[in-house]
Amino acid sequence: MTAEVILVDDERLVAKLYGRAVEAAGYQATLFGDAESAFKHIAQQAPSLLVTDLNMPGLSGYALAERIMERGLKHFPIILMSADDTAELIKAGVASGIDDFLVKGVSFGRFRARLDHWMKGPFHGLPAHVRVAARESLARSGTPETPISHLHGSLDRITGRAAVTVEDLLDAVGGEYGRSAAEALRLLGVIDGVLALLARSNGLAQLRRLEAMAGVVDRLGDPWQGRLRPYIDRFESIAQDATFRHAAQSLRLR
Repeated sequence: MTAEVILVDDERLVAKLYGRAVEAAGYQATLFGDAESAFKHIAQQAPSLLVTDLNMPGLSGYALAERIMERGLKHFPIILMSADDTAELIKAGVASGIDDFLVKGVSFGRFRARLDHWMKGPFHGLPAHVRVAARESLARSGTPETPISHLHGSLDRITGRAAVTVEDLLDAVGGEYGRSAAEALRLLGVIDGVLALLARSNGLAQLRRLEAMAGVVDRLGDPWQGRLRPYIDRFESIAQDATFRHAAQSLRLR
């Protein structure tokens, strides 16, 4: 069955344009002109991803995300697409249950990249601890200019610095490390903790922590990719594990 992507926008032409991009990527595009109708559909059948406008008659994009969260239906990522580009928009969106942000008019290439991240990657939304960290960092970091644009900025730099740090730690414990499930969990926890520290003063970077984690694992190469990828695919439950959480807080592999 083809994965369904719901697009909600009272500007029907905008929804149709991005709906074509969804279909070109191989997914089913379902279009709604208002959030109420979209919610009724979601309550009956959860999509694989939701893309919603912010300002619409009746329910806003924020209110739609909040209702989905409140009813326990949040089992898929939500992308907010808006003509606005402000720090307050991101703060309110993260609090409402939004996982990603795009500015209206974004190229089909960038739109497709965000679709692929959420549809083909191992993550199905921001984990709770990442969402909390992003909100706290945004509150500390003030109001950067054009924040949504900056979401795509420093990811490579943070990923590279984290990979170097983790490689140094692995050199210290030796090549046999990581074969057991507990050791793999500790290593993922340390990666998550290093990324949290590197992004501590940047709430926007926190929103890209999951991508950075996958990037660090890829940079580590074999055999780490093979050892860690199965755990990343179950990251939502892994992030609640005591071994993972202790390693993320202590940054210790032993």
